[in-house]
Amino acid sequence: MAALMMAALLMAAQAVVMRLAQDAGYPVAAAQAQEEEKKQQETRRTPALRNAVYEQLAEAQTFIEAKQYAEGLEILKDMEAQKG
Repeated sequence: MAALMMAALLMAAQAVVMRLAQDAGYPVAAAQAQEEEKKQQETRRTPALRNAVYEQLAEAQTFIEAKQYAEGLEILKDMEAQKG
């Protein structure tokens, strides 16, 4: 219940601020458009890891979390050597 009231208050406050900004002559629509464009630019697709690569990274991470740095680093070096 408190969360709903807080959300309603936030939305009302946002509407008031937008109205005041428009009345003061600020280009609110342009700022909103830039914000929307920025949100769209931040979302991008990245290629999925192959299962073998994921398993090797997981194994290296397991070693590193266990503070067996040499073993984890060795796996990463092997992966780098296989890369090219």
